Amino acid sequence: MLDLFQLAFLVLFGWFVYWVAQPYPDRLLGVYSRPGRWYWLKFRLMRFIIDYRQKKSRGTYLDKKQEDLMNSQWGGTGGNRPFHELDRKHEFPEEKERAVDAVFVNGSNSAGWYLTFGAAQRPNNIINLYFTLRIPGVGVFVDDDVEKNSNVKSVASKDAWKTESGFTLQCIKPMREWKATFKGKLRKASGFRIFTEIGEEKPTNDQTLIDAEFDLTWTNFGEYFDFDTECSPTIIGHSLAIEPWSLELFRKLKASHQSHYEQAGHLNGRIRLGDQVWNDVSLIGMRDHTIGSYRNWSEIRRYVMMFYRLDDGTVIHTSVISMPEVVFSQLEFGYVVNS
Repeated sequence: MLDLFQLAFLVLFGWFVYWVAQPYPDRLLGVYSRPGRWYWLKFRLMRFIIDYRQKKSRGTYLDKKQEDLMNSQWGGTGGNRPFHELDRKHEFPEEKERAVDAVFVNGSNSAGWYLTFGAAQRPNNIINLYFTLRIPGVGVFVDDDVEKNSNVKSVASKDAWKTESGFTLQCIKPMREWKATFKGKLRKASGFRIFTEIGEEKPTNDQTLIDAEFDLTWTNFGEYFDFDTECSPTIIGHSLAIEPWSLELFRKLKASHQSHYEQAGHLNGRIRLGDQVWNDVSLIGMRDHTIGSYRNWSEIRRYVMMFYRLDDGTVIHTSVISMPEVVFSQLEFGYVVNS
């Protein structure tokens, strides 16, 4: 005859066997991972590891080695990450065919202006370029290559991101001042389009090119936010814990990690479009810099980024990224910075 203790033990043991035997939950919509039976243990473990790395990275820089930003990881590796090292242009390891050193700046204002300008340096003198400019009452303008190819030829430079088509982004004072310039041809955007195939799209009817140039200066109005050393361990821990773990997953996590930081600022200067000139353009936005040994845009299923700057100077960032072929089926992160 079983006593109460033995009966309770058998019930608990049976429940444990049943719990362990449960299959990993199917992905939502075939894409998004969901918490499995070991979620809470995995979550706490990853949150602890990332938190420990961040505290180690935020320690004194004395006697620290320089961190290899091309091979960093969530939480940092504990090395020295001085701001002037972060904000410079980086050389690529010869064996890394998909390495990236990308800079981006955007800005907008209450009058309806907006500008986005990104230049991602890649090996073999290639830059992934994206540029959009909206001028109220005039139109939306893009670089001439946007519908044909986002990979444009770059001009060799140790300290600037330059394209043969006339775009340049360059650091003047690390974390304080950058220059964004252009002289060349733009054209009016074709409007809403649905891209159904990979590769070059058929040209739109209006291919009129417009002589254009701009000379803009970006200046910061706050400190930069380093995603490796400052992003919430809770959020990153959750995004990792919901994924099914394997040695291959952690290999991909290490190989695909990118060092990334952002900083809010003002974008001021002059823009000319044909015969029209605006001498006192003033925008508010964000600048970022991404450094990594691997980036493959075809593996990124969704990338949604929202950036806010409130009247009192508060800066808010929220992002949701889905790249299940790499590691994260739903990576969520963000921050709030008070000025």
